[in-house]
Amino acid sequence: NTDQVKVIMMNVSTNPGGFICLGDSIQLTTNGFVSSYSWSPTVGLSNPSIPNPMASPPNTTLYTVTFTDAFGCVDTDTVTVGVYPTIQPDAGPDAALCIGDSLTLTAGGGVTYNWTTDPTLINGNTATPQVFPTSSQWYYVTVTDANGCVGEDSVFITVNPLPIPEAGNDTAKCGD
Repeated sequence: NTDQVKVIMMNVSTNPGGFICLGDSIQLTTNGFVSSYSWSPTVGLSNPSIPNPMASPPNTTLYTVTFTDAFGCVDTDTVTVGVYPTIQPDAGPDAALCIGDSLTLTAGGGVTYNWTTDPTLINGNTATPQVFPTSSQWYYVTVTDANGCVGEDSVFITVNPLPIPEAGNDTAKCGD
């Protein structure tokens, strides 16, 4: 009489993870035939009990997934989701100018810049556009950093009217 033992090996794996910008998400994926999944920690996961949850952790996180097959066999795998540092877009300081004057704005915090389209702005795809406002207004810039993370900032430009010259009343003087 011969007993046979059938060995079933789970062949499951996860994606390699990746990096995201803070507030974005990445889909974690598993491959293989498994009856249940349990992801931990659960922070930032859309559903810790499915094979392919969306992950948007607040900081770099090592996730562990526990697989259980129909026979009760258990295996685990890990995946890291890295979170890039928060982008710090800067549209520059608020400023004032006299009507008819121009000003160069100076943005920072990224590698590409896209100022909102405005007829009083020239070179809106640079960090240093020239503006010719005719009234006080906000200018908005979208900044993208080297990691592809995007942030926005704004600057308010006050336009002051030209001063009205006042020389005083006309006077006349006769002789000495």
